[in-house]
Amino acid sequence: MLMILGPLDLVLTPSVAFTLDGKRLGHGKGFYDQFFASHQKMFNKMPFKVGLGLKEQIIDDLPISEFDILMDFVISP
Repeated sequence: MLMILGPLDLVLTPSVAFTLDGKRLGHGKGFYDQFFASHQKMFNKMPFKVGLGLKEQIIDDLPISEFDILMDFVISP
């Protein structure tokens, strides 16, 4: 069980694919989205969310749902 004692400032997030406007395609279980929503509820603060991916993982667009939380920034070599 993960125990967080205080709000996080930064979360580095891996993924299958990203868009440059912060959309993220994970593995379809929503774990990161649930974590970010829980963190927001628990601490009333959203961490700065950074997506990490290779240039091959950057695509033009992705469909999103109301539950998807966008990345604040995407880093790719």
